[in-house]
Amino acid sequence: MFARSEGRWASRWPLRSGERCARADERAWALALVHCSREWDRQVERSRDQHERVFKDNGRPDPWDGLTSSFVPAPDDAPDNPVISYLRSVLRADSVLLDVGAGAGRLSVPASRLCKTVLAVEPSPAMAAELKLQRDRRGIDNIDIRTVRWEEDDPAPVDVVLMSHVLYGVVPITPFVEKAMAIAGDAVIAVLGQSPPGGYYHPLWPAVHGVERIVAPGARYFEKLLIGRGQVPEMIHLPEIRAVNFRDRDEAIARSARRLRVKVGTPAHDRLEHAVDSALVDSEDGTCHFRWRKPTASLLFRWPADTGLR
Repeated sequence: MFARSEGRWASRWPLRSGERCARADERAWALALVHCSREWDRQVERSRDQHERVFKDNGRPDPWDGLTSSFVPAPDDAPDNPVISYLRSVLRADSVLLDVGAGAGRLSVPASRLCKTVLAVEPSPAMAAELKLQRDRRGIDNIDIRTVRWEEDDPAPVDVVLMSHVLYGVVPITPFVEKAMAIAGDAVIAVLGQSPPGGYYHPLWPAVHGVERIVAPGARYFEKLLIGRGQVPEMIHLPEIRAVNFRDRDEAIARSARRLRVKVGTPAHDRLEHAVDSALVDSEDGTCHFRWRKPTASLLFRWPADTGLR
């Protein structure tokens, strides 16, 4: 089900998963870390600055308000999410899992059945409220929701820290990840795509906002960051997920408008409608999708706490 890899630089860095390169000069590793961290941070800042310029007059207290339905957990009888399938081999019945950026519970809810406790850290009030609804509706009593930014939280030690599709906009990246390492007793697990999940809508940006979207860093950058620490993590290529299909044109426009933060009745919405119309093609099952649709793939990184990023 999973394809394992030791990293794209495995031939250059002949280390086993979880092994730190002790023979390397520590100063050289420190310089490599600084370079990789700065590269990550610069790319995040470029993406964030563009976002703030484009949406300067369209601010919302909670940018995730109205998007929570895309992040709810699957029905209880649905097949496992690939990350949950992997967690089955990591978590024990007495494990404590900390889910950083838990969203509406896509992973926290099913993971709660695999371990003793899930600590769900989610700064968005809208997401946290939806997670609470999902938890209570399903009668789950072992998910502790903390509506706080990870950088501001002060958690007790846990067994496993999970950071799934949450790192794309993080700056500075190094203390964010090192904080996870400091409290994880067994392992830290990070999941990233080559670009954020919202990348499916990025090709609409030029027509709607007049600029190409500056993409936040993803799996490629994160791999370089870990290699810069002299750390070769276990890397797993998760099964590809089919790109979004829409029931019809109206749903495509509505979902695109939410992702691009475009209000109905504005010139930007008119441009969005034209862009969607030119991009939609029919699917075999009667739905529709954007012509650039392709399956999305993610990488799962795992490094053990005892030999990790420290």
